[in-house]
Amino acid sequence: MMGSMTKPRFLQHSMRYIIPALILVMCLTLWLTATAVAAPGPREPGRGAEAEAGGTALVSGSRGGDAQALGIKPGKDADGVPGRGVGTAPTTYISEFDSPAYPFTAISFQGLWGREVYEGAHGGQIWVCSSEGDAVEVAIDVSHNGGKLTLYSARYWQCGYCSYRLVNNSTGQVVKSGTVNLYYDNYDSNMPQYDFQVFKAAGLKKGTYTLRVENPGVPGTDQWPQELLEYFESQGMEPPPLPHMVNVDYLELRS
Repeated sequence: MMGSMTKPRFLQHSMRYIIPALILVMCLTLWLTATAVAAPGPREPGRGAEAEAGGTALVSGSRGGDAQALGIKPGKDADGVPGRGVGTAPTTYISEFDSPAYPFTAISFQGLWGREVYEGAHGGQIWVCSSEGDAVEVAIDVSHNGGKLTLYSARYWQCGYCSYRLVNNSTGQVVKSGTVNLYYDNYDSNMPQYDFQVFKAAGLKKGTYTLRVENPGVPGTDQWPQELLEYFESQGMEPPPLPHMVNVDYLELRS
């Protein structure tokens, strides 16, 4: 009939199904929303209740990064400073002297240093210098009391004495200093002695420290290997000055 408003046949037929479907969708939406609020969030693999509370998290380091956390990475202590939380295991940080990374916040070389590849070294390489006065300085942030710092080098027949000095930046106190001979009678085998402990400083108080490792220019022995002495003589040469190389492999902070 002209002038009357009549729904198209398609809509008249479909409304019987559309309205119940809308009601069903609304009910499902309300149920899913309530379930999402009540259910706990998913737990990351390998993380326990302590990790969820922000205390610890398992991490892994890769070669080439300077500071590697081996084991447990700490959260923050009572002062809000990154460090070991209550009841958590100490963390071991490693620096291979490549570039600064927490807790080794600054690294500076003085003189001429070079990297040499050695398969037996911690990261497959060591830093080496050969002149008196060559030095490297590292700034270290100890996040809480009881830290332990250890320096490792390789011993070799061309090495000499190595001097070190660890200073507490806040007090100016020299925590530890000394001189160690890195010479090793391995001319025949030519195999360095790796993982040689130059020094260890335990019981460090919370704060910042500066470690300086220096080449004092002192040979580790008083004569060349016999084979080289015979070679110099056969060439009509005077033996040159004895070498006094110094190297650093890696620095370890257990905190």
